[in-house]
Amino acid sequence: MSRFFGPNGNGNGDGLSGRLERIFRLSGLVGLVGLGLCLVGVLFDVQQVLRSYLMAYLFWLGPAIAGTMLLLLIHLAAGTWGVITRRPLEAAASTLVLMVPLYLPIAIGLGQIYPWAGAEHGSEAHAERDDGEAVAEHSAEPEDEIGGVQPEYTLDPEGAAVAATDDGHAAGFNHKEIWFNRAFFFGRAVGYFAIFGLLALAMTRWSAEQDRAENPWLPTRRLAAISGPGLLLAFLTATFLLFDWGMSLDPEWYSTLYGAMLIIGMGLQTFALTNIVVTLLTDAGTFEGLVTPKRLRDLGNLMLAFVMLWAYTTYSQFLIIWSGDLSEEIPWYLERSAHGWQYVAAFLVIFHFFLPFLVLLFRANKENTSRLRTISAVILGVHVVDVYWLLAPSLGYDSPVPHLFDLPALIGVGGLWVAAYCFFLNARPILAKNEPKLVELLASDRAHASHSRT
Repeated sequence: MSRFFGPNGNGNGDGLSGRLERIFRLSGLVGLVGLGLCLVGVLFDVQQVLRSYLMAYLFWLGPAIAGTMLLLLIHLAAGTWGVITRRPLEAAASTLVLMVPLYLPIAIGLGQIYPWAGAEHGSEAHAERDDGEAVAEHSAEPEDEIGGVQPEYTLDPEGAAVAATDDGHAAGFNHKEIWFNRAFFFGRAVGYFAIFGLLALAMTRWSAEQDRAENPWLPTRRLAAISGPGLLLAFLTATFLLFDWGMSLDPEWYSTLYGAMLIIGMGLQTFALTNIVVTLLTDAGTFEGLVTPKRLRDLGNLMLAFVMLWAYTTYSQFLIIWSGDLSEEIPWYLERSAHGWQYVAAFLVIFHFFLPFLVLLFRANKENTSRLRTISAVILGVHVVDVYWLLAPSLGYDSPVPHLFDLPALIGVGGLWVAAYCFFLNARPILAKNEPKLVELLASDRAHASHSRT
């Protein structure tokens, strides 16, 4: 086993550490440049910069959230695939420490992003005036800097407009006002970060104890014990997080499948990223033969499973809402099936499901590092479009044409995220030293090699 753990501090060898340090510096610089461009953009259009920033933030939050959940799944299922993906997933989960301060621009600019948090929904708008001017002002259609007048979604079953309540909201909104409260919203955000932070900290700290311990039985048992309830807690927490930060962009719309759909997408994104890292490390000789074609095939099969789950949850939500044809639900899809958004949807059907599904059916594509890496990179890139399709129409984008600030925000947050990821990946040995499954894999490889010689 010593071949995997060199003499330097992290055990990764000077070559791997040097490459990770170079990527750390370059990506950090790119991230700072991207965020610098966003800061310049604030001088011209602060609302649009914040909208672009939210989409970028939720995209890069995905690996931190899903990485934590997949780590819990590894310790729950104890599959051999977790041996080679554990450190990359621990690095992804550890990036949550970066996502906390990066959330501050969203918290500060909440009223510029979420309709329910805007100034027009404050106490001033609800104050009664004898001439009725306040109600008329609050009920007027709000202007949107990108899309012009925002569409009215409050319809009865026949399509006629439903009268708004005296506070300017649709009648169905009133029961949500307790939930859409700034103090409660920020309190929930603190809770989300605390829960995922504690889970990620427990996973990484006990993993480090497992590396150092002469008898790793206790930390191994702790990791296994927390994995079941931790995974359930993480899934529920992520669901409500996505309700708050994604679904509430349309405060009068709801879907119970929304959270699960986005969580599966985050899982697919994280597996694609992890497969890219694992195949690069394999080609660089880091694993020294530990990653066999069969183990690569396992990673490809797991990614295929997430592709199918993504298609299942996405289509299920569409089918339920479209067939129900309810006035409070259907506008979300109507908005995404016109003005060019329908072509984006078709693109996602082809490149986020059909193409990956077909190519991942072939064993040769999963057992070859270059092919698996290419497929994973395509999925990761297309997932950017998926997040854009889910969020941009709710942020006032009338067409799929990206805004000037979308790319700087994506590379700004992404550059810092990649830098943090490389930092955490380089901080520990690339393989968990006392992982029980690693011992089994090495013993299996030795037995297979001995059998081959005879």
